[in-house]
Amino acid sequence: MSSIIKVGKLQSSTGSDAVTVADSGAITANGALTASGGIANAGTISAGTIGNSVTMPSGSYELITSSLDTNTSTNQPQVDFHNCFSSTYESYFIDLQMVISDNESEFRVYLSTGGSSYVNAGANHDSTMEQMYTGNTTHAHFAGGQNQTFWDWGYSSWGTSHSSDAYERPFKVRIFVDFPYDNTKDTYGQAELLFPHSGDGNLLVNKGGGNLDTNVSVTGIRFAMSGGDIKTHNIKVYGIRA
Repeated sequence: MSSIIKVGKLQSSTGSDAVTVADSGAITANGALTASGGIANAGTISAGTIGNSVTMPSGSYELITSSLDTNTSTNQPQVDFHNCFSSTYESYFIDLQMVISDNESEFRVYLSTGGSSYVNAGANHDSTMEQMYTGNTTHAHFAGGQNQTFWDWGYSSWGTSHSSDAYERPFKVRIFVDFPYDNTKDTYGQAELLFPHSGDGNLLVNKGGGNLDTNVSVTGIRFAMSGGDIKTHNIKVYGIRA
């Protein structure tokens, strides 16, 4: 036999309102709600904040930090993120959009071991890159560099550098970084850069890879150009739940 209980409020033993039930069926808990059996939700959670102690499913992207600068008059030589890598995650995803100030400049990524300040991880950055161009069916391969202080993924083999194509126009970068904080492994990076060719409107796509060929705890990352400044940027760093 089923029973029906009609109630508008539930109070605590001290007389404080604990749960309110609206005529619509909406339930408001005035304090923390503990559901030891889990929450079976077939609808939509429309508001609220997921706290840091909540364990997300494997493969989830969790925002760690971000930086946004839309003021075109405050050029910066680089953008740094300190202590964005930790033992919490093995892998990271970085979503980046920038507009840069000068022609004849290339996009570079520097790893840092300095904790709350920038300290270059050393001349052990190795990188390579392949470029595709919608105005040319040939793929160009750039050997990159060995034993550098940065990963170089901004080279162009079609007679113009990265930023002369993207000068005053936004370009998009997506980067995956693996094992940065683990001092028993190399740090690996994979990148994809998309930027417009200012001369004919075609698209240049750079796909690059790199590693830091030394076992250190990488704690931060720097984005800069080989020359000139960054005019505006929108950068987000995510940890990927194992």
